[in-house]
Amino acid sequence: MDAHFNSFEKKVLPVLLKNDIGVLGMKPMGDHFILDSKDRKRRGMSHYAMNLPTGVVITGCDSLPILQASAAGCP
Repeated sequence: MDAHFNSFEKKVLPVLLKNDIGVLGMKPMGDHFILDSKDRKRRGMSHYAMNLPTGVVITGCDSLPILQASAAGCP
């Protein structure tokens, strides 16, 4: 979704890196509806977020199933 609307990767990340500002990625899976969808693309979303030049990626979760689904999306 990022590449299609006000892309963080294309508009913000280059400025942060150019100015030596640390980058935190937060909630790479978006809202729970993506995890609830059982869409196999979520694995790609997690992989995408983990491969950006961030210092850390923080996955928001409010339950054990969400945490497990997020971890399952990691390569």
